[in-house]
Amino acid sequence: MSWFGRPLMLISIAMLLSPLVLPACAIADPIGKTVSWTANPGSVVQGKTSEVILSAPGATCGTASGQLNDTSLATPPTIHVQAGFDVSASTPNHSGTCELTVTLVVANAAKTGPLRLTIMGDLGYATITVTSSQASPIPDGLAPQVWMSWDIRVSTITMGDVLPTTTTRLR
Repeated sequence: MSWFGRPLMLISIAMLLSPLVLPACAIADPIGKTVSWTANPGSVVQGKTSEVILSAPGATCGTASGQLNDTSLATPPTIHVQAGFDVSASTPNHSGTCELTVTLVVANAAKTGPLRLTIMGDLGYATITVTSSQASPIPDGLAPQVWMSWDIRVSTITMGDVLPTTTTRLR
């Protein structure tokens, strides 16, 4: 067999063995980046520092094979914040059964919208919303435009008390 035939033979052997190897990895570690943790509260505000509790789904928390063992969170994993939002996360604390508490520092000019927090060690992710610090029904980046029309017409005023009712007609 020539030298050029050997890499092809190795590749074909790897392709034959890959169906045997990959499912074993998937079964051994069902907890992964596809596990969505719950964030409470579900939103943070620009310019504020907030404590957020991240909770693993109940079905993935336990001591059975392939589940997240709560004792493994005694040494908290690192929380990575999605880039481009100007939000930073502190080292989380193990705060309850399959729960982590993390402090998020949100800058004044932080981008608003859904933010993904990745829990390292292939434990999963949580999504939290960064909201604007401006109390306004108008979304950030849009100029306020208000069309207002007032039209008040009062033709009759009726007043009543314990005394007889009086009606006055306005002209």
